[in-house]
Amino acid sequence: MDPQAGHGSPQRGSGFFHELTDALCDAVGQLAAKGAPEIAPAGQHLWDWFWDIHRGRSSGLGGWLPLSASEMQAWASLTGNIVTLREWQMLRDMDSAFLEAAGKRQNDGGDIPQHAAPKPGEGRDISASAFDAVFG
Repeated sequence: MDPQAGHGSPQRGSGFFHELTDALCDAVGQLAAKGAPEIAPAGQHLWDWFWDIHRGRSSGLGGWLPLSASEMQAWASLTGNIVTLREWQMLRDMDSAFLEAAGKRQNDGGDIPQHAAPKPGEGRDISASAFDAVFG
C-alpha cells in the first residue's frame, strides 16, 4: 500500500485509504468469523481504537448494535484521541464489517471470539428470573 496514493483526496474510496479500509474491514470480518488476522502497520491504531470503542458497545435482543456517533465521540473525548473524518469513516466501515460477520456467525450458531467480546459481566445473556425481576 502506498501511503501517498490517496493523499489529499476527499473521496473515501480512493487510493491508499480505500485499500487500508478494505483491509481493516476484511480483518474485522475475519476476526469475527474465524480468529486473529494480520493487521497492516498503517492501520494498527485504527484496529486498536475499534476494539477499544467496541468494549462499550451495546447489544439488544437481536445481537450487537452499531456503534453510534455519540459513543464514538464520547470515546474520542475521554481518550484524547484526535480522529480525522477519514478515520471516523474507516471506523464506521469496520463496524459495518464487524456487524455483518458477527451476524453471520450468530446465524451459524456461534458467537464472536471471546477476546473481541465484552468481558464477563457485560454479557448479553439474561435468565428468566432476572428478566422478570427487571420487567415484571
